[in-house]
Amino acid sequence: MNFRSLALSLALLSSATAPVMARVPRAQLDQVVNSLSVSGTIEVDEQGKVSGHTIKDADAYDQAVLDLLDRNIARWTFKPVLVDGVARRARFDMYLRLEAKALDDKRFEVAIASAAFGSRENAAAQAQVASRDRVAPTYPTTENALGVGGTVVTVLKIGRDGKVEDVLVEQTNLKAVGTAGAMKQWRSDLERVSVAAARKWTFDVPTTGSRADWPYWCMRVPFAFIPYGASGQSKPGQWESYVPGPRQAVKWARDGENPGQNADALPGGRAFPLEQPLHLLTALNPE
Repeated sequence: MNFRSLALSLALLSSATAPVMARVPRAQLDQVVNSLSVSGTIEVDEQGKVSGHTIKDADAYDQAVLDLLDRNIARWTFKPVLVDGVARRARFDMYLRLEAKALDDKRFEVAIASAAFGSRENAAAQAQVASRDRVAPTYPTTENALGVGGTVVTVLKIGRDGKVEDVLVEQTNLKAVGTAGAMKQWRSDLERVSVAAARKWTFDVPTTGSRADWPYWCMRVPFAFIPYGASGQSKPGQWESYVPGPRQAVKWARDGENPGQNADALPGGRAFPLEQPLHLLTALNPE
């Protein structure tokens, strides 16, 4: 199968590339998203206002990107964080994904496309769900040989014994473009091995706190596939191209959990509660 390189040239951005099969229909090429991942921390006060934030490896990012983040994050407002029923100041891990959309041949509009947050700093470990045994999926031979990478976002239903009761695929994003039939097969192969690996994970479940009596817990686990010989995970400040897959509803989700929202901002290989610890009340890109 003959491949060529798909490259994005931007004055503001570094290169974003993905393998592309020759003679790919335009409909598939039009699905490509140009994306930049950013991580850091965010602090909120008792009123849910942002009191500060940091960007990890900030020196790797263009100043225009940092300015956009500073401007938008400062205007965010969250539901106040309650600890034992009392609003508290708190700090969380922050994961963002930016997108660049072409306005014309030379200009691109950059905006925050999604945001997700990790556990509250200093939260009691006994009140959290934490992964214990992690199993990495086996890279399918065909996709590895073709250089087809991607991320499979799974949602795991965890029973009270810490074992996985069920798994579903929420979304599969590909870092390769081909015909509709080829991309469907690639997604199917990556999803199959991801679900098989996810079923072998085990967890420590809450023994204290408001979630300790739940009959089950939902955890989101993204599995990243990097082809043999590829450079690995994107470096800070490096833009990438990928093709988003369709999203599937999470049938076990409770009120307050947000399946399908901002999952593509999370890093691979780790488990995150489906219920986000921070609830954003304002737009990601306030006017």
